[in-house]
Amino acid sequence: FPDGAKYVGEFRDDEYNGQGTLTKPNGSKYLGEYVDGQRQGQGTQWGPTGRVIHSGRWVNDKPAP
Repeated sequence: FPDGAKYVGEFRDDEYNGQGTLTKPNGSKYLGEYVDGQRQGQGTQWGPTGRVIHSGRWVNDKPAP
């Protein structure tokens, strides 16, 4: 990506769909499920320092309560 982000995983219909990992240039990372380009299902988000921000369910690209 132009901003230096890197995605490794499944694509369908030109969007992230299925399992994947998105790593941003600042070191933050998401590993988990995507549906139509959004975080959806089970996944883990790490911050730039490697600390877990959220691990569990995601709904509409946001952590589920």
